[in-house]
Amino acid sequence: MFTHTEGIYVAAKNFGGDSLQAWADDIAQSAKPALWFTLLDPAGAEGAPTMEPPVGSSYVGGRPDVTADFVWPTQDEKPLTFLFQVDARPLFPYRLAVFAGEPNEPGGHHVAYFDPEAPTERRDYPANTFLSEWFMDPEFFERYHPVIPHQGLDIPRWSSEAHDQLMDILQARLPEEDDEFEDLYEDFRLMAEPDGGAIIRVGGYHAGIGFDSAADAVDKLGGAVSDWRHLVTLDSTRDMCIGDAGYFQVLRRDLDGATFAGTESS
Repeated sequence: MFTHTEGIYVAAKNFGGDSLQAWADDIAQSAKPALWFTLLDPAGAEGAPTMEPPVGSSYVGGRPDVTADFVWPTQDEKPLTFLFQVDARPLFPYRLAVFAGEPNEPGGHHVAYFDPEAPTERRDYPANTFLSEWFMDPEFFERYHPVIPHQGLDIPRWSSEAHDQLMDILQARLPEEDDEFEDLYEDFRLMAEPDGGAIIRVGGYHAGIGFDSAADAVDKLGGAVSDWRHLVTLDSTRDMCIGDAGYFQVLRRDLDGATFAGTESS
């Protein structure tokens, strides 16, 4: 992981080849703070049953911790499924709780923001919650999976406007055209990830598979691509697959706090 920009320079130097060292300044300048969360129990759903984690802690599945006035979100009058909650400090001053139904349809997701210091209660599920078939292993969300935070720096991801802009800058620094330079960058970008992979990422950059998801948000909800920021992503793991090893991603618009979500898979 890159915990500071100096780590990007050191990694570029040790990565091999002249290209990365020539790109180090541009990559370091593009870096954004992010939080990754890895599973405390790497065995996942196959591990021993996990005791309920402390109220207000970060975990996937189980029951959410909410304030007394919280109203369970619905889509077409059907309760959404609780996916996860994470304490987003110090990146953001709140705890996120994320719910989903058919996330690619209107009303198919909900993000709740809670003051981490406010009194909360562990809320039971309402009857008849549902979850899109994009989530191939719904039973994964029936038990608690505590997660551990890792703070670091994220760099632009394919496919996004920020990635395209950075690729243009990096390519211009090459002494000659190189068709494989984007693959070299992607190998380097993976060094920003925690060892073993993360199940949740907060902040940093959004991704897209073949298209910029922020542009999709603009088409559906308006604004400009630059208005939409990556809020949080839930990634597939060994025991929980979203589509074909894809992810569920939420973007947030700076102006009014509107959110746009979708599942993406190759």
